[in-house]
Amino acid sequence: MGSHSSAAVLVTGRLAVVTLVSCNTEGDILGEISYAIMQVWKDPNDVLESWDPTLTNPCSWLHITCGNNNSVVSVDLGSAGLSGPLIPQLGGLSYLQYLELYGNELNGSIPTTLGKLSNLISLDLQDNLFTGTIPDSLGTISTLQLLRLHGNNLTGAIPQSFGNLTNLIYLELQWNALSDSIPASLGNIKTLEFLYVLVPELLNF
Repeated sequence: MGSHSSAAVLVTGRLAVVTLVSCNTEGDILGEISYAIMQVWKDPNDVLESWDPTLTNPCSWLHITCGNNNSVVSVDLGSAGLSGPLIPQLGGLSYLQYLELYGNELNGSIPTTLGKLSNLISLDLQDNLFTGTIPDSLGTISTLQLLRLHGNNLTGAIPQSFGNLTNLIYLELQWNALSDSIPASLGNIKTLEFLYVLVPELLNF
């Protein structure tokens, strides 16, 4: 992991049954997410203990913030000691603005479905164990202002599609194993104030 911190890997031993009684689609989606997460994530600190999909209002779960219409606008599970793959169902939270999963031991590839989060402002996946390439689909999130992917094991090129992120202010990609050059399309981002990239080829590694 990029921060070189470690977390104990323990199985929670809890499986949830999705029997949500909810009046909105967001609640149903969050229930499905909870069920999926509890099967594949390890949670030694029990930070997900309140994520009970049988509750009528998932907005009462810890680390979840909802808007006035009970839509999920924030998932904040930074530095929570979690491990396991990032589930694609997170892409179904269409009102989500903040997805904060930094400083865990989440692994596997970054799901392309995150590109469906059309209201996302901040995507912080720094200091995990993600592998594979950066999905081109992230370049479709025009609302994105902060994108932190540094401190993982990502490979491949920086997507040309990132040039479409015309509201982006922070882009942090350093401490991965990215290759190729910095795409010229990043010049389209007039709002960009902070760009952190370490490309081995540019340093003659």
